[in-house]
Amino acid sequence: MKKTIRLLLLLAVLGLVGASAALHPILPMRLVGGIAFLLSVTLLASFTRFFSLRYWRQGSCGILSGGPEPGAWAPDFILKTTEGRFVSLRDLRARKPVALVTGSYSCPAFRGSSGRLEELHSRYGDRVAFLILYTVEAHPEGSQRPYSGSGGKKAAGRNRDDGIFVTQPQKYEERVKTAAQCRDALSLDITVAIDDMDNQVWVAYGSAPNAAYLIDRRGKVIARHGSFHPPTFEESIKRCLSGLAPIKWT
Repeated sequence: MKKTIRLLLLLAVLGLVGASAALHPILPMRLVGGIAFLLSVTLLASFTRFFSLRYWRQGSCGILSGGPEPGAWAPDFILKTTEGRFVSLRDLRARKPVALVTGSYSCPAFRGSSGRLEELHSRYGDRVAFLILYTVEAHPEGSQRPYSGSGGKKAAGRNRDDGIFVTQPQKYEERVKTAAQCRDALSLDITVAIDDMDNQVWVAYGSAPNAAYLIDRRGKVIARHGSFHPPTFEESIKRCLSGLAPIKWT
């Protein structure tokens, strides 16, 4: 994300320089300026997701759109798990810090990181409460994705390669069934809580397909990832358990 922003800024500067040079009295300078300006405009226009209202409202794959930042209070929730029991953030954090990771079966990033997530659970589960928030399907088959961006075709290809053809659930019972299928297929021992069909918890936590939050026992966010990265998340866990100041990964 930061590299993309830097590229966009570079292209914008190139465009301004080109526009200025286009007014130069010397013809070769005007030609060079015009070419630079047209090139910058063409390249900027190729970043279609940055000009999508939907992108800014819901976020692109791996990008948080809102959600609590480090130091802010984590939104509380009560949801049902795949086993049919209720789980609440307040109850979990009353005993331990909470590692909350969002995901869905049709999200290749979530599937790819699930093994490392289970490793963290095995390593720290006695001191940290791990919870997966099962959300809207990131890359469903045969229905519209909730995310804009250019990664959709690649994700769809990954799903086909993995033999995963998940449609977007239209009813809560369907989402529960898909979440249970995901849990079993990925051999997840971590509790899976299922968001309601209004997706309020998913939206409250930034609407990203594979975000991760570390929440302390007071209910404040210690660290968050727009896209879950196990090594840096583990570092945040270690610092939390050691009483060190957090590194505010975002």
